Amino acid sequence: MNVTKLFVMGSLMVGLLMLANCKFEEIDQPETATAGEQIEVFLTLSTSDSDANAKYGILAMLLPVDWTVDGVNYDGDFGQGTTHFLHPDSADSYPSNQDFWADSLELYFPTEENMHWVVYESDEAYSWAEVSYIDVVIDMTVGNTNGSYDLGYLWTEASLELNDPEYYADSLGHTITVTGGTGVTEEIPVVNEFNLSQNYPNPFNPETNIEFTLAEKSFVTLTVYDLLGNPISILVNNIREAGIHKTKFNGSHLPSGIYLYKLQVGEMAKTLKMVLSK
Repeated sequence: MNVTKLFVMGSLMVGLLMLANCKFEEIDQPETATAGEQIEVFLTLSTSDSDANAKYGILAMLLPVDWTVDGVNYDGDFGQGTTHFLHPDSADSYPSNQDFWADSLELYFPTEENMHWVVYESDEAYSWAEVSYIDVVIDMTVGNTNGSYDLGYLWTEASLELNDPEYYADSLGHTITVTGGTGVTEEIPVVNEFNLSQNYPNPFNPETNIEFTLAEKSFVTLTVYDLLGNPISILVNNIREAGIHKTKFNGSHLPSGIYLYKLQVGEMAKTLKMVLSK
């Protein structure tokens, strides 16, 4: 479903558009997954009523901290559209509200240990004049910790807040069981440094491993670039616990050459080179 439509649908007019008029029609989420697997979640959203004022949509996902959202796209009555990740320290696109959604969500929907809210906003604003349906596709990579997790989804619009349940739609408690990874009772090695290691193998074809360490729980971005500085792939873009973390990069869709990968944690950053040789 469209996150945008989401947003549009989510364009709940304060005091006018009721929760009954914007809702989740369907949530199709796998019940099981393997650690490191990429899965897709499909949302179907609907809205009735109309609003001539264009709205940006907000889609929030309650996920384990070691999962990665690879993309959120939509297709529906408003056409196809894309979304962007809304960093916890970044406000939304609505100029008079400027809500920091991660803080708001944590206030109204407190998370358990090792879970957090990840927020995406539509790249465009929409208005609508009739019943609308949107399909949103969420691509995400499962983390490496075994267990059963209750995922959650919430959508609204950037002009609203979470102080009144009439202004958003939420659906929580969608359980998924992860196997094939690290046991939840396995001890995590203690580290006291920030570091990005050289990928291995290097050169590689087409897949390589990237490892980094964190001294404390932090928001992490790990991005691959070409030599011109153009981003190729965002491998990590969320909060990670202190410790050693590993991820994979697949360059099967890229030509041979030298690429850069950069780890950003707050004001700290480290960049290394890797060679794809086909």
